[in-house]
Amino acid sequence: MKVTSICLSIVLAFMLAIASCSKSAYHEPVYAQADVPVVNAGSWWRYLVRDSIRNHTDTLTLSVASVTTAGTGYTAYCYVVDTGLAIDSGTLTVSDVQLAFTSAAGKLGNFDIRLPFSAGDSWTTADSDAISVLPYQLNVDVQHQNYWVWDISRTRLQYDDTIRQHLQVSRNIGVVYQGYNYKGPAGAKRKFGAQLIDYHF
Repeated sequence: MKVTSICLSIVLAFMLAIASCSKSAYHEPVYAQADVPVVNAGSWWRYLVRDSIRNHTDTLTLSVASVTTAGTGYTAYCYVVDTGLAIDSGTLTVSDVQLAFTSAAGKLGNFDIRLPFSAGDSWTTADSDAISVLPYQLNVDVQHQNYWVWDISRTRLQYDDTIRQHLQVSRNIGVVYQGYNYKGPAGAKRKFGAQLIDYHF
């Protein structure tokens, strides 16, 4: 009987070890407000930005000037900075139902993400944009560290315009990549991409 109990304990420990190894330390099915970083005045994200209109690559920094709390969330008032000069302003809004950024000139693009979301979710915005979260996660390198990201795509079809936006969102960092392709009337096209290369909270 004693030998049987010992064997049973060994088998259970072995099964528990296998179950623990099969789980990824990074994979979590839900991305919620708690996964968005809490920022203060002086926090920033730095992006490598490629814009096909100017055929130019910039390093732009989204810098937080001030933060106003609202319930459990916050609104961060930001500047987009290029070599020390503010070239755009914007507002980052975080709540239990939304992660959104809107700016005056769109130098770092704009986005509106419903929270919480899971891989495989999809929804439609008030502007009839179709948004979907791809059912897998990717590993990206920021500051020589690997981070898992959720892949989000947005499509807007309106009159002669087509916009396809692509976002990658990581826990405790926020948006690590944003890009979009625009196709307008008479074949007008624009491609934009912003890849996170550094950040400070």
